[in-house]
Amino acid sequence: MKDGAHAVVEAHAVKRILGVHLPPDETPHTLWLRVLVWTAIVYASIPLARTIQAGIESSVGVVAFTAVTLVAIALGATAVVRVAWHARPEHRAFRLVALACITAVFAFLTLRLRDSPEEALHFVQYGILAVLVLRAVSARTESRNPSAYLSAAAVCVLIGAGDEVIQWLVPERFFDFRDIGLNAVAALGVLAAIRLGIDPEYLHATPGDSSAGWARASRLWAATGFVALLLFANTPSVVETYTAVLVPLRYLRTDSTMAEYGEAHRSGGITWKSRFSLDEAHRLEAERAVELADLAREVSRDEDAAEAMLAEHRRGTDPLAFELISRIRVVAEARDALADVRSRGVDGVVEPTEVSANLAGTAIGEAMILEEMFPRTLAISGSGLSAAEIQQFGQLALAAPSSEPGAATRSVEYESLMDSRLVTSPSQKWTIWLVVPLTVGLLLVDLLLRRRLRRDASGMHPQRTASKVSTT
Repeated sequence: MKDGAHAVVEAHAVKRILGVHLPPDETPHTLWLRVLVWTAIVYASIPLARTIQAGIESSVGVVAFTAVTLVAIALGATAVVRVAWHARPEHRAFRLVALACITAVFAFLTLRLRDSPEEALHFVQYGILAVLVLRAVSARTESRNPSAYLSAAAVCVLIGAGDEVIQWLVPERFFDFRDIGLNAVAALGVLAAIRLGIDPEYLHATPGDSSAGWARASRLWAATGFVALLLFANTPSVVETYTAVLVPLRYLRTDSTMAEYGEAHRSGGITWKSRFSLDEAHRLEAERAVELADLAREVSRDEDAAEAMLAEHRRGTDPLAFELISRIRVVAEARDALADVRSRGVDGVVEPTEVSANLAGTAIGEAMILEEMFPRTLAISGSGLSAAEIQQFGQLALAAPSSEPGAATRSVEYESLMDSRLVTSPSQKWTIWLVVPLTVGLLLVDLLLRRRLRRDASGMHPQRTASKVSTT
C-alpha cells in the first residue's frame, strides 16, 4: 500500500516537472499538501528502510540502488532538457551545457557511493522534494522572484535535517551529518538545474517590491542556522542532561550520537580519532590509572562483560573509560577470533588469508593506539598484546595477499574505524562562532526588509496617515 502511494506521488511530481516553467495554478494549500505528503512518505520509510534494503539486496542485489538512482537522474535530466528545448529556446547551448554538467555531477556522486549505494536514493527523494517545495514557495505572488530558490533550498535542508533526527530517534539507526549534506546537494542540484536549465520567467524579479520574498528567505535560512546550532550542540553530555528528565529517551545515551567532537591522530602509520588529545588523555589517565587498569583486565578476561561496562561508563559521562573499554574489547575479540581460526587450522597454523590478515591488522593497530593513549593503564594491567603476539600477528598481517589491484603485498598502514563519526574539524567552538553570526545577520536582514515593507505600506495610504495627524 505504501509503495503504491509512493509511486502515485512520484509520478505526479514528475508530471509537474514538465510544467515547472509555468506559474502554479493551484492554491498554496494544495501545493504545500503535496510537500507534506511526500515528506511523510520519506519519513515513514525510515523505520522500514533496513528491512526493505535487506530484501532488495537478497533478491536483486545492491546494484539495484545504483541502477534506480541513475535511471531517475536520466529521466529527470531528460524532462528538464525537454522543457528547456521547447519552452525556453533562447541561450539553448548554455542551458544544455549547464544541465549536462549538473547531470554529470549527480552521476559521479552516485557512482562514488557504490560502497553504500542505498545512500544514493537521497538524490531521488530530495530532488523530487525540491521541485514540490519550489512550486509551493512560488505560489504567492510576492515570492515569484529569485528568492524562491533560496526559500525552497532552506525548506529542503530543514526537512533533510528532520529526516536525520528521526533516524537518530529510531533504535538501530544513526544520525549522520553527511546524509544531511547529501539531501542538501540533491535539492540544490535540482534547483540549480531549474534555474540554469529552464529559468522560468515567472521567477524573475517582479515589477513591484520583492522584499517580502527576500525577507521570507532570510527567515528560513535563519531558522536553518538555529536548527544547525541545536544539532551541533547535541553532544553526549547534553543528551545525558535532558534524558535525566525525559526517561523514555534514555536509550539514546548508549544507542547513537548526534554530534561528538574530538581530534585526529597519526603515529607510525596508524591513524585514528579520539575524544582527547594525547596530552589530555595522559593527564586524565595518570589520575585514574589503577581504576582504568581494573576495567582493562576485566574486559580482557571476559569481553562479553564489555557491553554492561559501556552502559555504565557512557561516552556522555565517562568518555575516557568508554574509549578504553571499546578499544580493549576490539583487541580481545580480534585475538579470540584468530585463536578460533588457529584451532581449526592444520597443526594450529593460521593460513594467511585476507580474513586472518584483517583480524591480525586490527588487533595490532588497536593495541598500538592503546599504547599511545593509555601507556600507564596497559603497564599496570598487562592487557596489551605480548611481544610474541605482536610478532606473530604482524607476520600474519603482511603475509596474506593484498586485495588491492596491482599491489603484491599488503599495506602496513592502519586506519581505525572506531569513533570514525567524531567531528575533528571544525571544532565545536569554531562551528558555533561561524553559525551564530550568520544566523543573527540573516535575522537582521529579515528585520530590515520587513521594516521597509511596513514603511512602504504606510506610504501607500497618505490619507490615513493625514487623518491620524489631524486627530491628534
